[in-house]
Amino acid sequence: MKITLNGKKQKSKFKKGKISVLLSKLSLRTEEVIVKVNGKPVPEDTEISDKDKVEIIKVVFGG
Repeated sequence: MKITLNGKKQKSKFKKGKISVLLSKLSLRTEEVIVKVNGKPVPEDTEISDKDKVEIIKVVFGG
């Protein structure tokens, strides 16, 4: 699966399943990212496949 993480394209061996599983495999926490599938923000329980365009954006937060 091709994904974009913070504007950088990369490949993953993840083929299909829930976004939460993909994030876990990438060592990312759901609280720290926004995930867009095919251009639309989606919740972490959304099912995806290798045909989807997945973009992961890390959220910057702090005080």
